[in-house]
Parts: sequence; structure tokens; C-alpha cells
Amino acid sequence: MPQGEAQQPVAPAIPRRLPASAGDQAMVLGGRLSDLQIRCVLTFSARVDAARLARAVRLTLDAEPVLGCRFVGDPWLPYWERLDGLDAQPLCPTVQPHDAERALHGFLAEPLDPWAGLPLRVRLFRAEHDTLCVKVHHAVADGRGVLEYLTLLASTYRELALDPTYQPQPNLHGSRQPSQVWRQAGAREMLHAVRHFSGQGPLAWSRPDAGHAAGPAFAVRRLGPEASRGIRAYSQEMGVTVTAVLLTATYRALFELLDPPQGVPLPMVVAMDLRRHIPSGRAGAICNLSGGLYPAITRRPSAPFSATLQQVHAALEAAKATHVEMAQMLFLHLAFVRGFGVAHRLAGHFVAVRPTGAGGSRFSPGLSNLGVVDPWLAAFGEGALSDLVVFGPANYPPDLGLTVSTFGGRMAVTMGYSDTPGEALLVRRFLELLMGELGAL
Repeated sequence: MPQGEAQQPVAPAIPRRLPASAGDQAMVLGGRLSDLQIRCVLTFSARVDAARLARAVRLTLDAEPVLGCRFVGDPWLPYWERLDGLDAQPLCPTVQPHDAERALHGFLAEPLDPWAGLPLRVRLFRAEHDTLCVKVHHAVADGRGVLEYLTLLASTYRELALDPTYQPQPNLHGSRQPSQVWRQAGAREMLHAVRHFSGQGPLAWSRPDAGHAAGPAFAVRRLGPEASRGIRAYSQEMGVTVTAVLLTATYRALFELLDPPQGVPLPMVVAMDLRRHIPSGRAGAICNLSGGLYPAITRRPSAPFSATLQQVHAALEAAKATHVEMAQMLFLHLAFVRGFGVAHRLAGHFVAVRPTGAGGSRFSPGLSNLGVVDPWLAAFGEGALSDLVVFGPANYPPDLGLTVSTFGGRMAVTMGYSDTPGEALLVRRFLELLMGELGAL
């Protein structure tokens, strides 16, 4: 080596196998209820360097090694197995379709199977504007984890502009396990959460039979900066969170759409990020680290929005106070003590015996509010990011789920659903009602 030349650090070897957490295993089994893909669509106001972007995607598979693996469902100890030939795969192809919007939606709908290949797919659509679509399977990351991946991808892209030989150090010691939350909470807090854990309760919502599942379709509704500011101002005025306001609007839209019975507690699932219990706000690695709150309210005909909001706020705060999401993760971990194979069979039985009611199929509505996405989290240097929208998993009938994200002052409400005429009509009507509730604030 010539004198004075700095030696490049040697990256440690990436193991062939990585353990699958209880959250990973649960999300693999959740494929009976949705397609379990989390999708991010990023629009740029300037051209990005396609070759550098493709290189950045490849390097992220080393930086977070689980992304370069496939899932192996060993009946006792499932794991992630590192794939060969990653350098030869087209990890971020650039396409220039005649109809960019149609091509993008086609890519959004394509299946992603972590049993067979990578849990990550990326594609750059080049038209009047560059649009990047990133799809991550829920088996390796939740919504916040996917946003952390965008941060990793953007930072790697920027580093390559400064040094084309850049090689990230693999994250081999960062925890993907829920124990990183339990350690922060402490034994007393965990005991409190377990003692007050009651789960979701019975499915009380009913809707007309939606028929069989079809390929996924997607809907998005936007609230501009003025309307988004109005929602935040209203939540501050009422002393509640934006999530409480969104959940209230969701409840009221469902009341109008489905006419549920009065006096019956109607639960919903609200995604809760467990990273809030970690001082840094970040997990040790990209992973699943979310739980669910299960607020339930009763329908009160003719009640104004503010009265429904009071019910929702009280139910949310009561659920938060018990830290139900931490107990949920603990019980989820215990559910796999007898092995992945047993849990797999039990999950199949749960779906097979899903109840029906007088109004049709019973189901569980869900809401995931990812909050405000900081533009610096996905800063691609010269490729100025003008828009970012997150699409959650496409639910199979009869379930319905909302994903909300805010970027650049604009709020996006998205839904993934089965592409049948009846389901499309129901989703369209629901979103009209929801936007009406939010627009009236």
C-alpha cells in the first residue's frame, strides 16, 4: 500500500441466518387478512441519478441485513436466510412507461412474497417527474420502520454522491426484538400492562357480505395545507391528539355507512408505535415494533362531532394508560413459545371461524396515523422531494383499514382494498363521508 494512503475499513461478514422476531412471525401469518405490503410513493421535482439510486438500494441490503433475506418458516425456530446473487438482481429498475400512473398502480398491486424472495422491491418511474415506489413487506417492518428505511436509502444515496466507493457498515447488533421496549419500561410497568390487558374484545361491526377477495386496488384522498392546519388547530383547541380527531371522523363515517346498533361497544384497532417508549425514539434496527390500541365507543344518534370526540378521546386515553400495546407484544412473544408451526395452525383456525352477524360479515376497522413525515427524513440531495404518500396493506374483505400520513403540510388518507365493484363502491362512499367529516372542522 502506498505510504499515506488510508486503508478502507473491512465490513464484518453478514451471517447467513438472522432470527425472526415474534412480530415478524405474526405478520407473516397476518397474510390471511391482507397483502401485508407497506408502500411509499415519492415524487421528485428534479431528476435523480438512477444508477446511483440503484446502487444505494443494493447497499441498504447490507446496511440492514434482514432486507437481503427471505423468510424460512421452520416449525420451531423460523429465521431470515440471506439470499445469494444480490449484485446480479435488478433491485431498482428504471422504467419509462407510456402511462406512468397506470404502471405505478400496477406495481403497487404486484404481490410480494418474503417466503420466496426479498421482502423489499423498489422501482423508479420516469415521466414528466421522477416517481420512486418503495414496497416493504410487513414481515420485516411496520410503517415507522419503512419510513426509517427511506431515511437510510436517502442518506446512502447522498453518501454515494460524495464517495462512489462508499460502503455502509452492516447493522449486526441493533435489536429487532420487542425486548428493547420492555427493558425501557421496567418490570413494574410491564406488570401493570399485563394486569390490565383485555385484548380487542368481540367483533361488533357488521357489513354486507363483500364476497371473495380480488387483486388489490388503492384509493387516496388529500387534504390541502389549509384543511390540514385546520385539523391540527381543532385538535389543539379541544385538547386532544390529531389521531383522536381522525378516529372520530372514521367512527362517524362508519356510523353513516353501516348503521350499527346503538348501545353496543364498537371497537376499532389503532396502531401504536412502541418506539415512543425508547428515549431516542428509534429501534435498534428496522423491524416491527408496533402494537394496537382497542378503543370502543357506543353510537349516539344525532350527537355532534365534539360529543363523539369526547367519547373517542376518553377511550384512547384509557387504553394508553394501561400500555396495552406493550402487553400485546409480550403475549405475542409467548404465543410462539410452542413454535411457529403451532401458531400457524391456530391462525388458520381463527380466520376460518370468523363470525357473521345479522348485518353480514363481522370485521374490525383499523387506523394507522404515521403523523408528519419530516422532509429531512427522506432528503435525496439534488433530487428535491415534492411529495410522499404512504399506502398501508390492502385488506381482504370484510376488513377495512386507513393509513394517514402528512408531508409538506398536506394530509393523505389512503386505503387498500379488493378490486371488486362492490368493494370499490363501499370504499368510495366511506371516503366521501370521512372527507365530509374532516372538511367540516
